[in-house]
Amino acid sequence: MNIEYNMRGVLHAFFRQKWKFILVLALFAAAGAYYVNNAKPQYEARGSFLVKFGKGAKPEINMPGLEQPAPTSQGTRSEIMQSHIRILMSRDLLEKVVLSLGVKNIYPSTVASADSEDEAIQKAIDSMVGGDLEVKPSGESNLIEIYVHNENPEMAERIVSRLMDMFVVRQAEIYDTEQTSFLDKQIEQMKYKLEESRNKLLSFKETAGISAIDEEMSQLLREKTDLSGLAFQSVSEARDGLDILKAKQAEMRATYKADSPVMKRLQDSIAVAEKQLSDRQSDLNNNSGAAVTDKDGSLAQKIAAIDKRIAWLEAQRGTFNELDQRVRMDEENFQYYRQRGEEARVNNLLNRENITRISIVDRPVVPAKPIGPRKKLILIAFLLAGMVMGLGLSLTLEILDDSVASPEQLTASLGLPVLASFRKVRGA
Repeated sequence: MNIEYNMRGVLHAFFRQKWKFILVLALFAAAGAYYVNNAKPQYEARGSFLVKFGKGAKPEINMPGLEQPAPTSQGTRSEIMQSHIRILMSRDLLEKVVLSLGVKNIYPSTVASADSEDEAIQKAIDSMVGGDLEVKPSGESNLIEIYVHNENPEMAERIVSRLMDMFVVRQAEIYDTEQTSFLDKQIEQMKYKLEESRNKLLSFKETAGISAIDEEMSQLLREKTDLSGLAFQSVSEARDGLDILKAKQAEMRATYKADSPVMKRLQDSIAVAEKQLSDRQSDLNNNSGAAVTDKDGSLAQKIAAIDKRIAWLEAQRGTFNELDQRVRMDEENFQYYRQRGEEARVNNLLNRENITRISIVDRPVVPAKPIGPRKKLILIAFLLAGMVMGLGLSLTLEILDDSVASPEQLTASLGLPVLASFRKVRGA
């Protein structure tokens, strides 16, 4: 049948099918009431951990030459927090919690529906992972919060407490180490190798007369530079002396004859000065900066000795660097194993004292009020669903009905005007 798709038509159809609408609404209301009356309340227990980082994670180690732990970066903090959360949500840890508390105490209905105890345990773990257990970080802080939902408020509190206690034990197991004796042996071996490499380097230095090649090379180059400066200074002084003698010769030519004894002596002095300048220049060119002799000996010999020492040091550099590098490597290895050994001893001490890198901040308490189900909200939802379904059913039945209920429907169906209408006559 055609329906007028306006408010009047919808209301007309609704009132024609009102008893069916009321029936559907009543069924949904009854279903909602049944669910609310039979739904078991859910209680939520909560606990939280504080995760320590950096220096707060363990006692400081004040030993000479031992590096302190570097500050933990934000990315590393996030990774550590996620690792703790995964451990708390791990099936292995949850299985221990379920076994310790008893699966029949946590989920009585699960035991009744399971074919075996192992199946009941796995179903209980699935229920916890599926929503009854929630582990998450608290904002940007170092807190990890644990939420457990259960029908029994005392059991919810016990699950959180047992999970937190077992997590602390698991932390001790994770950071526990049996390598203390092994690391002590490694430390002794590294110490022996370090002493051996140091003795080899010291013996080489004593034999070769070397303390530090680079420093000695720098000193020799500075000495060579100073000697070269003296050589250039000697040549300059010889040239100045020759110029003075030649100037004096020019003045005396006006007074003395060329063959006079005075001029001959002056000429001999000039010849000696020229030869001395030539020798100094020759020595300077041939010996890379060596020149005239002084009180301590030949500058050329000194520079030659410096060059020889530099060449010898360069020849010994490979052996020196190899021995020095070996000392550095052995020292780094020794410090590394020393650090690891001290950390292992600290970890053992922490484990013996039941001290971990996490602290329980908030112990769970037995919840006083359930968090669900929200009965009023559920009833309203069922009633709204019943109204929608009832209205939909009423309109559907009205559309499928072939009878005519109004002149407008007849006009719409036949396309003819209705001249008159009358109500149904009883008994007709």
